[in-house]
Amino acid sequence: MLYRSVIRALYDNGKIITQNIDKVIEEFTESFSGIISKDKKTGHIYILTSQSKKEEIASLENLYKIGYSSTSVQERIKNAENEPTYLMAPVKVESSWVCYNMNAQKFEQLIHQFFGHTCLEIDVNDKRGIRHTPREWFIVPLDAIEQAISLIISGEIVNYKYDKENEVIVER
Repeated sequence: MLYRSVIRALYDNGKIITQNIDKVIEEFTESFSGIISKDKKTGHIYILTSQSKKEEIASLENLYKIGYSSTSVQERIKNAENEPTYLMAPVKVESSWVCYNMNAQKFEQLIHQFFGHTCLEIDVNDKRGIRHTPREWFIVPLDAIEQAISLIISGEIVNYKYDKENEVIVER
């Protein structure tokens, strides 16, 4: 998350740093997390933005999909424009985390519950015309999502709630 903060600060000042995200995650994991060969990779938590051209979606600020995948994120999203869960449009990966020794699906459920009152209410028709209601899209700033993930990891999330009006996480 610190890496993303540095990128955002530089980008805001007219500069940008790029680096292979998979390599960054691997180096971070090896250097700082204490992950060893006995640890089991259980999946990925990811944050996406929609690249939809539909005005009703493209006009929404701070619209993010928070999801889980047991495969790589790139593998999971490769067919996004044909899947209602991705709003039938290509997506861009904003952040992702490799999860070890945990139930990543429960982690995803917890963060969905935390931001549940900000869930996008929209119906999407697939290519056959069948209506779907994607439930993993939230209207919340990226910084707040990343903060919530840190609070879940630390176990402190139970002491906080998301204030939708002010778009911040606050103590209960």
